[in-house]
Amino acid sequence: MLIDTTSKLQDVCSQLLMSCPKFIAVDTEFIRNCSEYYPRLSLIQIAWGKGNCVIDVLAHDMDLSILESVFYNRDIVKVFHDCRQDIDALLTRFSRIPNPIFDTQVAAMFCAYYDNAVGYSKLVAQFLDVSLDKLTLKRSNWLIRPLSDDKIQYALDDVVYLYELYQILYDNLISSQRLLWFLEEMNNIVMQEASYGNIYDIFDFSSEVTKEEVIISCSIVEWREKLAQYFNVSRDSLLKNKAIPYLAKDLMEKSDISTLKKYIKKEYLLHNTVSDIFEIINNNQSINVGELSSINSSNNNKSVLNILLILLYNVCYGSNISQKLVCSKGSLIRLLNGKSSYVMKGWRYEFFGCKIEKFMQGKSKIVVSAQAVNNQCVDIMTTLSDM
Repeated sequence: MLIDTTSKLQDVCSQLLMSCPKFIAVDTEFIRNCSEYYPRLSLIQIAWGKGNCVIDVLAHDMDLSILESVFYNRDIVKVFHDCRQDIDALLTRFSRIPNPIFDTQVAAMFCAYYDNAVGYSKLVAQFLDVSLDKLTLKRSNWLIRPLSDDKIQYALDDVVYLYELYQILYDNLISSQRLLWFLEEMNNIVMQEASYGNIYDIFDFSSEVTKEEVIISCSIVEWREKLAQYFNVSRDSLLKNKAIPYLAKDLMEKSDISTLKKYIKKEYLLHNTVSDIFEIINNNQSINVGELSSINSSNNNKSVLNILLILLYNVCYGSNISQKLVCSKGSLIRLLNGKSSYVMKGWRYEFFGCKIEKFMQGKSKIVVSAQAVNNQCVDIMTTLSDM
């Protein structure tokens, strides 16, 4: 059902709420222009026990605030697949993240080992034995009107089967005794504040970097994010990651607009935006840089890192949980350098971090064994044993 008027949306929301569903499936269609910061939301699809609909966000005078009674109803679980992009799109029209949420991609990765983040069509094929055509309309322009029947059906397929996946994956989380871990992960997503991107993922600080360079670099990242939002341009359009350390060093020598003009186009350097960067730098003078410096310091033992990566794979594969969900190579590098790492917090610590901690404290040792497979391949296994 295509919803293209506010009155139709009001009727659908009333019917949905009257049916008192415990969960609904939600998806979006949007266009993300590589030169823009914000995605352009086009459709919102919803499926529940007694119906489904495609909401035309671009319809004339469409009042989406009606959906708030559904999205913010804590008695209704909102089921997404790979929710982060959908949330980005929804936040262009709503002030808050829908809550509570259930991400089928994350749930699946808690219950089975996948090499990478598992796609929606793969889960539908695996659990529902349905083959979806995700290629024909993948690159469609969802801003074009009128919508074809094929596009409407494509959009509906993304929630109809998503609704069915929920109960299967929920039951799997229960049987694997990982529901509490999953709920913790969902809460992390909902509670996550506006992020400028992890500073570790933007560039590495060498051991020779000064405290002032770190502070200014962090300030530039924060300023770039605000600037990108203000002008609705991509981060790279403003300033590429690799240029940030150079701008930081130049600002240390000369803190004025002439330095900024070397890196930023003049149309983005308004009076208020220029003053913002220096205000942010001033406010960040008390930042704790201890967690940021020396990420590539010389004490990084590559052989230990490689052993930990093999251990991570073996623990995840043997426990039927996706390695990508547990931790990254970068988080292990930070740990080996004595820095804070998310693998040492919450459910990740319980599952894997505590094992590394015992090893690094000398309370256990890693035993590496190799076994020939089919007289050709070598299967390397790592296990932990107490000292």
